[in-house]
Amino acid sequence: MVSARTKMLGRDLWRLRGQVIAAALVVACGIAVLVGMQGAWQSLAIAQERYYASHRFGDVFANVKRAPGGVADQIRVLPGVSVETRIVRDVTGDVPGFSEAATLRLVSMPATGVPVANALFLLYGNYPSPAREGEVVASAAFAAANGLEVGSRVTAVLNGRERQLEVVGIGMSPEYVYEVGQGMVFPDNRRFGVLWMGRDAIASAFGMEGAFNDVTLTLDAGADARQVIGPLDRLLARYGNLGAYGREDQLSHRFLTDELAEIGITATYVPAMFLAVSSFLLYALLSRLVTVQRAEIGLLKAFGYAGRTVALQYLWFGLVTVGAGIAAGIPAGLYLGQLMVALYRQYFHFPQLQAELSPRALVLAVLASTAAATVGAGASVWRATRLPPAEAMRPELPAGFRAGLLDRIGLLRTMPIPLRLILRNLARRPGKAALSMTEIALAVGLMVVGRFGLDGVNQILALQFGRAQHDDVTLI
Repeated sequence: MVSARTKMLGRDLWRLRGQVIAAALVVACGIAVLVGMQGAWQSLAIAQERYYASHRFGDVFANVKRAPGGVADQIRVLPGVSVETRIVRDVTGDVPGFSEAATLRLVSMPATGVPVANALFLLYGNYPSPAREGEVVASAAFAAANGLEVGSRVTAVLNGRERQLEVVGIGMSPEYVYEVGQGMVFPDNRRFGVLWMGRDAIASAFGMEGAFNDVTLTLDAGADARQVIGPLDRLLARYGNLGAYGREDQLSHRFLTDELAEIGITATYVPAMFLAVSSFLLYALLSRLVTVQRAEIGLLKAFGYAGRTVALQYLWFGLVTVGAGIAAGIPAGLYLGQLMVALYRQYFHFPQLQAELSPRALVLAVLASTAAATVGAGASVWRATRLPPAEAMRPELPAGFRAGLLDRIGLLRTMPIPLRLILRNLARRPGKAALSMTEIALAVGLMVVGRFGLDGVNQILALQFGRAQHDDVTLI
């Protein structure tokens, strides 16, 4: 049997269904952003951690002009390090079906195909054979953008000589999760790609036999990169060292970690703004409801209902509204998370990047929205609790009036009557006016945040290519 209070709650929800739906939709938007962004963050973070660990992503990196191979033995003396030396060169190449020249980054591979650091994840195909000089493994992003498959050929200029390179495998590396070349900000996989080639073949083409120009160190557990960078710089100083740097400054890793930081920040303040707006909406809605139902509150108390029972009636009103928002927001957030992960797959290349369901985000969403409902309903619930039965059954007394500062200085006399009424009401209820202005400010803030990313990128492009870099073609 349905209780009288349940019937009353149902009637109130139905009578105010438009405002209830509006508040629930605001809650749903906040929950969707929270769940979606937290899910995307968790998906990227888990994929990064697994990939780095399984394929031994380096901790310290250095580039030189040309260093003899014996220097690697001196580097290995440093405590707690494993050393991988390579030959890395950017060359110009021609890709079938693409009229413009592409930049190809050739990265040497050991004869065994298993480097100490930055191991290759081979999607399909084979490693380059030491017996054949023209074989390469192409990065998956570059191959997909240019339609390259196993058996495809690209033309590259190696040390002034044109060479045909055969793609024998498609792979990816933790070093190029975000695959950009020097000076690039956004990936352009048609014009830039990474090719892994046998070390002997690259050394022969560039006269680098018994030498290297790139070194990667992996550190043992507990080793500090800052204590390794200084000695490494001193060892490589005479060989054209450009300065060793830690993982935090490695280009691909920096882009990925910056994106993770941005997602984390967005997943915090955007839902908070939505939930704050929903809290203000519930406050306004329940305040109006308590004012309208003064007589009903008085009757309930006169028939013996305790103030706590009446307060719970209005608190349930807020919780049901927020509950509807949660019910709609969580599925929308899971769908949003899947869309974001699908978008990130176009820019960050992992062997496996799946949308992760974050229980922590779901619990946080429920707790945050419940807290918002409690805060929003709190003031109205307190008013309903404090009303004595006899006072509640009388009409509310009109607010008292006294001349304010604007009246005393005579400023209001020069204004139209509608404007006087507005300013007097604002002056009489400064707290309510401040809350209303805060609610409007949060709503405007949400609109600004929604446009900020696109406007920021447009500003960067306008500054870079409109003022700093005017040229149409750069020849180096």
